[in-house]
Amino acid sequence: MFKEIEVDHRQWSGASATELGYDGLEDSTKLHTYTNSDESTHGVLVIDGRKGEEGRTILKSTSLNYRIDPMLVRQETILANKLGARIAVAELPGVSGLPLDAQGNTDFTIDIDQKIESVFQSRKEMSDVRHGKFDLLAKKQLDSLIDILKLSPHDSVEFHGHSLGAMIATTMARVAVNQQAFIPLTIDRIHLDDPANISRLSVYDVAQKINSNRTESKRRNEVYLRENELIGHGDITAFERQSKQADDVDRYIKSKQRKAVLNSAQALTKGIDGIIDDVILEGLLNGSISNETVISTAHYRDSLISNIDDTKNLSAYATAKGVRSEIFEYSPAGDDPTMLGHHTPTSLGRAASIAINTPR
Repeated sequence: MFKEIEVDHRQWSGASATELGYDGLEDSTKLHTYTNSDESTHGVLVIDGRKGEEGRTILKSTSLNYRIDPMLVRQETILANKLGARIAVAELPGVSGLPLDAQGNTDFTIDIDQKIESVFQSRKEMSDVRHGKFDLLAKKQLDSLIDILKLSPHDSVEFHGHSLGAMIATTMARVAVNQQAFIPLTIDRIHLDDPANISRLSVYDVAQKINSNRTESKRRNEVYLRENELIGHGDITAFERQSKQADDVDRYIKSKQRKAVLNSAQALTKGIDGIIDDVILEGLLNGSISNETVISTAHYRDSLISNIDDTKNLSAYATAKGVRSEIFEYSPAGDDPTMLGHHTPTSLGRAASIAINTPR
């Protein structure tokens, strides 16, 4: 199934925080610092937008060199509210540690060196990531999500990830179907949001992607974040843009975690398609997935990071292997000249439109 969806931030101009969707879930929002068996730590954000206990549970991973910050908290709150879902986001172990309080607000009273001292990857984990295998780290992420959410055996979940986070989230799904996590789970959906590497990339292609992401980051800063101001919700921005102090802290943390990030970038030479293949083959055998499980992919029309042809090929493959597949391509309204690229969801109005207009 292929569906083109128009997303227009302007429909939210003048909307209240409640109408846009980021107000009202404060009591069900919590940022945890999770300690793994090797004493390493990473952050886990939980936002529960379910009505009662009805609603889906969505498990997510952060992406390359991205950490949970107030902007992400707001984006995920809007999604949780609009979908009536419980969303849990696990940072990639080794790439974590912005100074945030338990509600995900910036807190500069936190001792940065003490916080990031326990943020590390083992030699084995780093070696595996260099070769495109996130399984050890994904197991830590998935186990932390299972533990914090108090999931029960065979609970139904979805795995979502944006950019390189799509590869990591898919690896969490592989950990689940291989029954390597604390408990077995049932997978309803794997959602790839503008994935960077559906198929294998050459070293040259990776360099191009990294260069293209600079352009995409410029779009984010000059277009999508500006749109938040235009609709009256520009009080939150990306962490490093909050203040000079925030920028200094962000640079410091990234300098300490540079090796882990560069290792993750090398993983782009491997494709998500091989992981999806493992998930489908093993999952159908042991019942972790079924013919009703959906492999869905979101593509932003002007993205310089994802490839629509690879997206279509993956969709056809998934269908042929016996699961459902969906592609959603997001474009601006007819009278809107904006190019919708990789970081489109940082425009909160567009994020809200995506949430309510995408069939689930």
